[in-house]
Amino acid sequence: MKFIEYPLQAGKYINRFLTTGIYTKEQQFSKVTLQGKVNEWLKKGFAIHENLCRKEFVDERQKNIPEYVDLSTTMVGDKIQIFEQERSVEMYFPFGNVGLESSGFYFVPTYLRSYHYTTLWSDEERTSDFNIYTCGGMTIWLNGVLVTDFTPFDRNNVHSTKLSLDLKSGKNDLVICLDDLAERDINVYFQFEYLGLASLKMKLPVNNQVDTKKLHQYEMILMDIHFEKEAYISEAVNLQIENSSHETIEVAVTTFPAESVEKLEPTGIPKTHVYQLPRGAKQLELFHSDDISPGYGYFMTTLWHEGIQIKRKIGNQIVRKELLLLNNKDIAIRKEQALTLITNEGVDNVYKAASLFHLKRDYEQAENIILSEIGGVRKRKDCSDFHFVIILYIYHTYFDIISWHLKDVIEDVMKGYRYWIDEPGDDVMWFFSENHALLFHICQYLAGSYLSDATFSNSGLTGTQLKAKAEGLLDEWFEHFFSEFITEWNSSAYIPVDVLGLATLYNLTDESNALHEKAKKSLDMISYCVSVKQHKGLMMTTFGRTYEKELKGNYTAGTTSLLYVLFNVGHLNHAQRLHCPCVGKL
Repeated sequence: MKFIEYPLQAGKYINRFLTTGIYTKEQQFSKVTLQGKVNEWLKKGFAIHENLCRKEFVDERQKNIPEYVDLSTTMVGDKIQIFEQERSVEMYFPFGNVGLESSGFYFVPTYLRSYHYTTLWSDEERTSDFNIYTCGGMTIWLNGVLVTDFTPFDRNNVHSTKLSLDLKSGKNDLVICLDDLAERDINVYFQFEYLGLASLKMKLPVNNQVDTKKLHQYEMILMDIHFEKEAYISEAVNLQIENSSHETIEVAVTTFPAESVEKLEPTGIPKTHVYQLPRGAKQLELFHSDDISPGYGYFMTTLWHEGIQIKRKIGNQIVRKELLLLNNKDIAIRKEQALTLITNEGVDNVYKAASLFHLKRDYEQAENIILSEIGGVRKRKDCSDFHFVIILYIYHTYFDIISWHLKDVIEDVMKGYRYWIDEPGDDVMWFFSENHALLFHICQYLAGSYLSDATFSNSGLTGTQLKAKAEGLLDEWFEHFFSEFITEWNSSAYIPVDVLGLATLYNLTDESNALHEKAKKSLDMISYCVSVKQHKGLMMTTFGRTYEKELKGNYTAGTTSLLYVLFNVGHLNHAQRLHCPCVGKL
């Protein structure tokens, strides 16, 4: 058998594997209520709001060790079936990661399991010590024998333990199962640190046709890829990739947006282009930036050799020059420009549906979008509050336009939704951050207002009672907001979400309503905040919760677009969801 070889020295990590990828299984648990204070997790971490479904999961999982999968004869491309799901074995290339990571985002409670295989080669029989670090459970077999089932299962918190492996002389088969329960965003990874002094080797089996030198060379080519610019503004997108081989190589580049919660149901297909990169070339022109949707996106670059894929993902901003040049002193026109951009460039979600209704364009398309998304609200997917608030906005604002069928569907979902932590559920909706709490309270207030005589099944309350309860929760939210201001301070990811909720509440309440005045005061505070902390339309300050797409994507941040709509600075971009409710009185 042929192998590709990597050294393992003292203080380094086992990070070369054949991997099955992630198998998933949606979970159902007992419906329970939760306890906790909004924003407290910012000081004490996610774990303080541990969902009771995790305890139920851990109790069951610790009684049942994952099945052993013998991967000792497995090659790249072989099929492995778990949970009636079939995955092809791939080779993992770490590109600087000392471990193996499968972190992600799951809208509903989902059990994750993956298997990883490598061989450790020792020149003699020895016992070697290791430290293992994991977010999730880590079950380890050496030469087919169970070594440990390490199951801290402390959500998104890393734990470690020391481990001794009895290595025989020559080849040792190491199989690792990584598993955990995903409660929306999940950190799931492991690191396997070698503490011994003697040098070992990691070897992965490959077909005899594989040129291992070429495989190493292709990996180094992708290790060095980068973009020449931090943003491409209506120009050719050039990937810096040097072909150090002696032949033309085929390069595939797949593009997809970084935003993970734009739509509750899967939509769209990532676009892949295949290129020929001549030997000696140091740059690859991918396409003109105006040929793809603007925004912060990921570029997955792939090389392959004898069925082995070597893939690396990097990100960049795609910007339309025409949007940078927009300039209009009339805020009404700026709002129309924003809504037009949502309609023309946005993904098919409820924000686009609201824009279609406002612009009086294709009501049938708008209704079909809502009907496709509302299933995610009915299922209580995490972030469904971001979408439900706009569905309620549409229900009220365009009541005379939407069909009776859509009204019935929305009303049915209203009556069955889970509006707060004191209502039972087995979902993993996140209630405890400032932005989510606000949107849940507004959804509760609006639903209770619109269906005052109905009984809401999850709480047993009438609409009138639900509305009164929401008023109290909103009063409490505003009290904290006026005292502390934005706890997710200056966040380009979450200021727009606060605006989304506050503008909806402002537009759908009368001027005599105390909540209307509180929403106005909050919007004034946020508007002042972004106006004094911006420079040339971009937020230039320290900030709280953020993601790569905001850290590296200032041109494409929601606050940049908000600044244009409010003050004619900044510019429009794809992050338009905040503007849907802004077409009313605001």
